[in-house]
Amino acid sequence: MNIFDAIKSDRESGTRGDLMTISDHDWSLDTGTDNTYYVIGTGPAYPLAVIAVESAWEFDAQIDADKRRFCRLPQLEAIALAAEGLAQHVEVVAEWMRANGHNDRPDIDALSAFREACK
Repeated sequence: MNIFDAIKSDRESGTRGDLMTISDHDWSLDTGTDNTYYVIGTGPAYPLAVIAVESAWEFDAQIDADKRRFCRLPQLEAIALAAEGLAQHVEVVAEWMRANGHNDRPDIDALSAFREACK
């Protein structure tokens, strides 16, 4: 199974919807120290994960950035699937151009880089 098939399968089987950090929830996590946690889900009634983080003021910006990264995952999956569709189209067009003797085929360095990143 390639990464795109895995993404499609997980999107079909997994929780649907955008992810967000949830502050209104009934979950708690005892970290045993001064650490804290945050909850990610699709809404207050649907928490998916509780993530423990080191509670330190100097890490607030990093923690906030990491929360945003987690929450972007569904959008990034959609972008990856759309990019794969475009890559397949570019491959078909490039092959048609080669087969029909066009020497001015499109530059596919970006396509090659995309394929390499998807391994």
